[in-house]
Amino acid sequence: MTERRVLVVPSRVVKSAPGMQLLTEDERDTLFGLIDHWGFWGDKKEAETNTNFQQVIPCIVFMTRKGVPVFKRVLPTGEPRLKDQLTVTAAGHVEAEDGDRPMEAFYRAMVREAMEETPYLWSNVLSPPEFIGVIKMGGDGVSGVHMGLVHIALVEIDRNPRGSEELEFMGYIRTVEHAEDFGLLEEWSRVIIEHLPHVT
Repeated sequence: MTERRVLVVPSRVVKSAPGMQLLTEDERDTLFGLIDHWGFWGDKKEAETNTNFQQVIPCIVFMTRKGVPVFKRVLPTGEPRLKDQLTVTAAGHVEAEDGDRPMEAFYRAMVREAMEETPYLWSNVLSPPEFIGVIKMGGDGVSGVHMGLVHIALVEIDRNPRGSEELEFMGYIRTVEHAEDFGLLEEWSRVIIEHLPHVT
């Protein structure tokens, strides 16, 4: 069986405090440059337990007039630990097949994940997704080896969205307090909601 190779970068060159960090344009350019220079394709199985490296994950949060769409992961995916949890992101690993250079592959993977997971929302995006910051949780387990690059995509839709067969639409989050009504929001989604500029 062919090993799954994903984009990783040495943890020492992308140091950040646990949680969500909002970045300026200059900070964004510096981070993307580091990923492009230091990033390489590593064995995903090994990367899941090696805190010397961070797996770079593109994340898109869709913003509509009604709020942020929330989905439940109803079928097992490549990440069984996330089953039955709720998410506000279209997110996934950057695969070696997505491109040769790290950031080129990153953007292709971001589009691929959005088209696979939330095709209706992606087809109604008003403008290219806007990068807002980095999310990274601490610890020695799986949560400590992933770094999400969070983007916002503004969407104009005339009906409730449908996700892929793996995702079930659950409603909209309009405020940070409203997020508490959704219960099993996965860790990244809870933290991201608290930092979204359009959710108060």
